[in-house]
Amino acid sequence: QPDPPVSLNWTLLNVSLTGIHFDILLSWKPPQSSDVEMGWMTLQYEVQHRDGNSNVWETVGPLRSTHCSLYGLQTNKNH
Repeated sequence: QPDPPVSLNWTLLNVSLTGIHFDILLSWKPPQSSDVEMGWMTLQYEVQHRDGNSNVWETVGPLRSTHCSLYGLQTNKNH
């Protein structure tokens, strides 16, 4: 199992008209320990997220790309 991705970033895509929800684009780079540029290895990613006050994780994936959009996140909460 490779190391976790690096250089995790997020970009705000949209805020709802009510200001209650927002959408983001997550992006990252493959771990340096995986040699994906040579083409002999393909990584799949799984994004897990949750409201900071919840014990329930939501999962997106498996993904082969190094980006993922998350929609409908609630404002004024930790995620």
